[in-house]
Amino acid sequence: MELVPIHKRVIGLDIHQAQITACAIIEEPSGETRIEQRQFGAFERDRRALAAWAALHDPDEVVMESTGSYWRSPYAALEAVGIRATAVSDIHGQSARAMIKGILAGQQPPHEVLKLASRRLKASREELHDALQGELTASHVFVLDELLRHIEGLEAGIARFDARLLGELASEMNALALLQTLPGVDAIGAAMLLVEIGSDMSAFGSADRLASWVGVCPGNNESAGKRKPGRVRKGNLYPRRLLCEFAHAASRTKSAFQSLIIRRGYKRAIAALAHKMLRTIFFMLKRGEHYRDSTINYEQLSVQRNASRWIKALNRFRFIPAAA
Repeated sequence: MELVPIHKRVIGLDIHQAQITACAIIEEPSGETRIEQRQFGAFERDRRALAAWAALHDPDEVVMESTGSYWRSPYAALEAVGIRATAVSDIHGQSARAMIKGILAGQQPPHEVLKLASRRLKASREELHDALQGELTASHVFVLDELLRHIEGLEAGIARFDARLLGELASEMNALALLQTLPGVDAIGAAMLLVEIGSDMSAFGSADRLASWVGVCPGNNESAGKRKPGRVRKGNLYPRRLLCEFAHAASRTKSAFQSLIIRRGYKRAIAALAHKMLRTIFFMLKRGEHYRDSTINYEQLSVQRNASRWIKALNRFRFIPAAA
């Protein structure tokens, strides 16, 4: 069996805690293959040197084998000089899906498929054009079409389950609406949480008891009158997972929940955020009040984001008289 090269310029990285071993295999224009090996340390200056060395070879692909999560820093250094894993971050996003469907519909030339991509993508038009280069056989198109049909079938099934869930919670629409005012909580997340804890907070009595039941309250680790860090307690796994997802999403918003991420390590911050969010949810449901952030003026934020668009619309429909 004759092996046919897929790429002519590749780099392989073997990444450990204190050392990175790199190997470049380059096919010269003459057809001769050149192999170059290098070793780099794990400090920032070493990662910059690795990225510069890799960029000089202009590789088609860079592959990594890593111990644990030590790949993250070298990956960031390589990404900073244009060496990227993909042209789009989410293959299931709207633009990526549109481009895939364009390919399946027979729009093979990259410039035609690019018309379907959103201008909001971080990748440049040139990068997307390069990513769309390649030969698709009839077998490739068949498999791609089947995969897309399967994914869309799963998405349709999930949508039916979501609709059924929201339909069964029709009597809890007020509670659902309240929960969605909390940063990081969407309709389905709110519905799944209500299934677990309900909307009647008198069943728990207090926010502390609810936090203990879910298992997001801090562990009790006190010695000689001094409190020490402790693990969270065991509790109901399902609402705890939901709350951690909410906390992860809320940490990326402009809200009071973001400050905990800055003050603490990420994993500890997520656990603390989940606890804080559950206590907030308890009082929101008990009092029937929507979320109010103590640090963010959401009305002002909304005006700031939409003012230019609103003014353009008012001018277009002549609600604002033209200047004399």
